[in-house]
Amino acid sequence: YELGVKVGLPQVHTVNMNGKFVDHIPEIGGKFVKAEAVEKSILNYLEEHNNLFKQEKYTHDYPFCWRCSTPVLYYAKTSWFVRMTQVKKELLENNESVHWVPEHIKHGRMGEWLNELKDWAFSRERYWGTPLPIWICEGCGEKHVVGSMAEVEKLGGRPLPDPHRPFVDDVVWSCDKCGKTMRRIPEVADVWFDSGAMPYAQWHYPFEGQAEVGKLEELSGEQFPADFIVEAIDQARGWFYTLLAVSTALGRPAPFKNCLVYGHIMDKQGKKMSKSKGNVVDPWSMIDAYGADATRLYLMAASQPWDSKNFDPEGVAETMRSNMMILWNVLAFWNTFVKEAGLNRGVTETPKAQHILDKWMLSRVFQTQQVMTEQLDQFQVTEVARQIPALITDLSTWYIRRSRDRFKTGTPAERQAAADTLSFVLLTLAKLLAPITPFIAEQVYQTVGGSTDSVHLEDWPHMEVPQDEAKVLIEMKGLRTWVEQALALRQEQGIKIRQPLPALTIPAKNLAADLTAVLQDELNVKEIRFGKILELDVNITPELKAEGLVREFTRQVNALRKSTGLTVKDIRPLYIETTQELKAAIQAHEAFVVQTTKASALHFGSLPADVTPTPVKVDAAVAQVGFGQ
Repeated sequence: YELGVKVGLPQVHTVNMNGKFVDHIPEIGGKFVKAEAVEKSILNYLEEHNNLFKQEKYTHDYPFCWRCSTPVLYYAKTSWFVRMTQVKKELLENNESVHWVPEHIKHGRMGEWLNELKDWAFSRERYWGTPLPIWICEGCGEKHVVGSMAEVEKLGGRPLPDPHRPFVDDVVWSCDKCGKTMRRIPEVADVWFDSGAMPYAQWHYPFEGQAEVGKLEELSGEQFPADFIVEAIDQARGWFYTLLAVSTALGRPAPFKNCLVYGHIMDKQGKKMSKSKGNVVDPWSMIDAYGADATRLYLMAASQPWDSKNFDPEGVAETMRSNMMILWNVLAFWNTFVKEAGLNRGVTETPKAQHILDKWMLSRVFQTQQVMTEQLDQFQVTEVARQIPALITDLSTWYIRRSRDRFKTGTPAERQAAADTLSFVLLTLAKLLAPITPFIAEQVYQTVGGSTDSVHLEDWPHMEVPQDEAKVLIEMKGLRTWVEQALALRQEQGIKIRQPLPALTIPAKNLAADLTAVLQDELNVKEIRFGKILELDVNITPELKAEGLVREFTRQVNALRKSTGLTVKDIRPLYIETTQELKAAIQAHEAFVVQTTKASALHFGSLPADVTPTPVKVDAAVAQVGFGQ
């Protein structure tokens, strides 16, 4: 088109509004543009007149109606424009004031669009929409632009219940110059203008909303400019631009301080989702199957927001299993060992931790909160979302697992301290979860006993890791590394974790007593030694073997208690019929067995008739066990 204008070609339509070639074109006049016979006629005509350079088929993008999938023809029409090139300098200046995430959008996609700025083709021909407020005299062509609904009603001489098409088109009046009829032009505004006017329209500005938007001389108000907006990359030339364009045209600054741009969602093979290809994933099916929270967390944690995401339903399922389900289990644990035990005191203040695991867990939560705060301030959503699974895993697989004995069999003071820590951690976690997984955050908050009606009415937590406790994070990280290495050595030797071992040598000069106790308990060793390399003593004495048999026995008894519906409150006599070796081992550790299995007493020998026997296998030995009343 530009070349045609340059060399002086005539600018005439060859196609009419019905999609047919105009009548005066030879051979194809009056025929539909997309008919196959017409295409052949054109090629034949060019070939006959020796004007055909080359003929071949190729695949290319072509516009189709999104409703009926029929081909769409582009058509040049007279339009109303807004001369945005007049404020190009101001647009570029306003763009510079915005913090774009990612940064390259500012001078890339957005900046390039503004540098090549064209005037805004503002009018559309649609049945319904925001009418252009321009009336033109049918006689002399006098134009009048109205500035409010009140003016329309005054000029039209009657109230107007609906300002949209087609109702507004009935409003006419006599021209002041010639007396002929002033009639509104038929066009409506580009719908993107409606979106771009949102910061003002939502407050009915300038007729109202002076405090929210700010008076003209103030340029800002309580709600303007917005702290941030977020949308997909294609909105750089859509909503992002029109928001900036309307504000700039009004002589105002950028209507948003920060803009987070995100990419599109593809299928799991990285292809664009399309109904015709059959690769569209229904979001409601994901939410119904795995929950909205799992879907949100998966999308946030998968990759940076501005990168296109390959959406895999199995990834959502795994997020649900490894995060939501684990957190539900933690909540179930809290219900059992804190609420039902009467240890819940609605802890909102940071507990005065004494136990090393409590200190570490609190420090771990504070650390996560600090990272999340820093990253959220920079709109780094992916880094924030990835903090959540790590914290949930640490809470479940390290803190609760290592603290389970304190909850079950600790002294009243030990149990209360652990309960206070867990309650505080869960309440804080609920606040951290709220922007990422809002539904389970609310469930955790309500279950544990938040102090307000909703977690979403809480302030964002602001805490710092005490300097003396920051050391705990480093020490525990090193300890867990030793645990991984020692467990690998156990696996190489084929020795189960329930089998006690004499000693573990770690590459350190010393270790605090409380950390030593955690390491011994986690690895089931009797002694921690210090040396240059990590070594595991695997010499199992008869006494250690017996202890290992007892640990395996109590594990299976507790599994049986759970399967039969017994809770921690059910204290029952335990009947045992087994081999002499296993019996001797159990008797040697009778206090441990009674305490661990919540037994009122141990009874050896044949089981009473009213006790249901269940076989339990411990290495080569088989025991028949049952619970009395």
